[in-house]
Amino acid sequence: MKLRNEALVMILFAAVLSAAILKLDPGRSYLVWNIGLALVPYFSSLLLSKNDTVYYSKVLFPFFILVWLLFYPNAMYMVTDFIHFSLQTFYKASADGTSLFGMKVEYVLDLGLWISFALTVCAVFYGVASGYMSITRVEKAIFKEKPAFGRVVFIIIVSLLTGFAIYIGRFLRFNSWDLLKEPLAILKWLKDGLTLDAIYVILAFAAMHLFITAILRLSSVKSED
Repeated sequence: MKLRNEALVMILFAAVLSAAILKLDPGRSYLVWNIGLALVPYFSSLLLSKNDTVYYSKVLFPFFILVWLLFYPNAMYMVTDFIHFSLQTFYKASADGTSLFGMKVEYVLDLGLWISFALTVCAVFYGVASGYMSITRVEKAIFKEKPAFGRVVFIIIVSLLTGFAIYIGRFLRFNSWDLLKEPLAILKWLKDGLTLDAIYVILAFAAMHLFITAILRLSSVKSED
């Protein structure tokens, strides 16, 4: 698929999914915002590809790399949107229910709840997929035909940076542009607020990103065989 057609399909998916969220589950409109942020690294990666001269710009290559790196974590950040279901009730105790974790439960057939869950899964998958498409394209643009070792190091570094970005986004409520707008606030937190627990959570997010990327890479390699 040519890059222009691929981009149009991605825009179409984003528009349909966003419209469905706003219509069926307006309380989760933040997903629409997150979908939009996830598209920034995707389109930045298109501008790094020589396969389509409509997008590629050698002069602006470093700039688009920087934009991609700033916004890329937003794609994987969407995985944490599942925490918003923590206060929802998906099943309840019932003597006539099925066995679950040593107790009898009955699943709640709440149409709105399950539609909300389905839309969130679609939004998160869209974010992860667009992120994976972008990191694959950026990796190829940077390393071209270089040995695999450099690519592995690149993925590990991006995973660590993504883990850090997800943490400051979820816990400290910083946005991508705050790295440029409020760098001193972030540096102050690194100096005074970075605890051992925070480091462990950052590493957990980094491992999550690395695992997702590795699984998607494995699946794409298998599909080419």
